[in-house]
Amino acid sequence: MDSAAGTAEELAEQALRWVLRGGTWSGLAREVAWQAARATGVEHGCLDWLTGLVEARLAERVDGLEFVIDRVCDDARAAHLRAWPHDRPGGETAAILEGHEQGVLALSRLYVEVLEWASDLLSQRLRCESRAAERHRSPAPRQTRAPANVEPPARVADALLGPRDRFGWPSRRTA
Repeated sequence: MDSAAGTAEELAEQALRWVLRGGTWSGLAREVAWQAARATGVEHGCLDWLTGLVEARLAERVDGLEFVIDRVCDDARAAHLRAWPHDRPGGETAAILEGHEQGVLALSRLYVEVLEWASDLLSQRLRCESRAAERHRSPAPRQTRAPANVEPPARVADALLGPRDRFGWPSRRTA
């Protein structure tokens, strides 16, 4: 890796590929919107407008990912070099491992936060339009099924459980 900035950029790209699971950015937004629709039980007609909002929300929040990863890489590198001052390759490895882990964790949290935000948005809109429909005697948005309990993809949920111990290097959990 050429520099810490290059490493952070590459790690952010790897973390994004990880959360996309072979899909596209717009596909991820549609997945989150679909999950929110399932969670609230509303008809799937809302996916057209909700997907755009979800995509914008994801994009605005993912912008700082590279900065977060860069900071974590610097901290991990410094911590390693404090323990083993002459092990620069080990410091770079520590930086990469911690940077990747932090990127995955940050994107997993983002997925869940945006899913909750989208579900809340649909619930609020459903309540507001239902009250407006009562006043104007027009039909309220349709809830086509009962709200469902939705969960993020297994790999996202797994990443939220926290860091895993690495062979020969226990996780550094902070209290």
